[in-house]
Amino acid sequence: MFPTDSSIFQHTYGLGAHHNKDNAIKVGMVREEKLDDNYGIVYVVDVYDGGRQVPVDCIKSTQFGGVHNYEEFNYRPWVQETSGEEENPYANAGYEMRSGDVVIVAFINGNGREGVILGALPHPARNNYGKENKIEIKKPAYYSCFNGLDKTIYQDGQYKIAFNGLPTNDAKLNKSPDGSLPPKPEFNEEISGSYYGFDKTGSFISSTASDIFLKLDKTKHFIAQVKSTVLEVTEAAHNIKADSIVRSANKYTVKTKQLEAHESLKISLKATQIAIGNDQFELFDGLIQLIDAFGTLIVTSPVGTCTPLQASPSWAAQVLPLKLKMQTLKTSLESADDYTPPTEVSSQIGQ
Repeated sequence: MFPTDSSIFQHTYGLGAHHNKDNAIKVGMVREEKLDDNYGIVYVVDVYDGGRQVPVDCIKSTQFGGVHNYEEFNYRPWVQETSGEEENPYANAGYEMRSGDVVIVAFINGNGREGVILGALPHPARNNYGKENKIEIKKPAYYSCFNGLDKTIYQDGQYKIAFNGLPTNDAKLNKSPDGSLPPKPEFNEEISGSYYGFDKTGSFISSTASDIFLKLDKTKHFIAQVKSTVLEVTEAAHNIKADSIVRSANKYTVKTKQLEAHESLKISLKATQIAIGNDQFELFDGLIQLIDAFGTLIVTSPVGTCTPLQASPSWAAQVLPLKLKMQTLKTSLESADDYTPPTEVSSQIGQ
């Protein structure tokens, strides 16, 4: 019998580890991130395997993988500001005690040293959004939050992006685990609350506070509110309600068939030149002509009381034509229409 030569004959058990492949999909938590010359950021993931947590270098998968079409984002590791995590009694605690992202990992060609993060799972320390907001099952809905920017697609199709700013307690997630649950996000109320999106009618709505509002309605209706000041534009009207309106321009032109002025305590017009009239008569030019005509009237006085001015021979020729032209400008005073803003100014997305 010939002796077994390991250079010629391969030993099955000796090469078992070499041929072994791990094709399982496993759950892990992102421990830390590091730079790689080929992949950029590579994540060290604590992969749960048979009761142990095995660190595996992983790259992340994205929605797009092209040169022009791509997606980039970062996972949160739970080891950031501290060192010597091996001595930390909570380094191997449950996922709910650590702030890293919980991910799903698979291995390229079954090689346990080449992991790929396929996606993420809900963190056990966070309450489910759908459960908290009593979202009905069997009705598609979407919700995400990234660095305080909330995106919601409601079950009736409404869409909303809300700005809260980075959580004020975000830095606490970088601390070493101490046996307590990671804190829920806390936001600065002075900057949070702004949002924009579409309601269920397809109208665009935006707001930065409860009394600052903008809406582009699908019914050809635009409305904007800043506290007590309201601007409304429809297909038939342009309305403004404000305590004070100031307009400044080198030239301001208004062309309308009817211009009404509301009752005012005071009206002040100041200009180098002013003209008021119509195509037949200009008021100030007519007044000048009228004064000149009065100066040329000849009043006869035989004995006693003078005759009326209109009895002068020049009245019918000089003054009466000016009177008739002034009558073309005469009209009655009318009150302007009042404006009451619509109550829909306070509407919001998701209601």
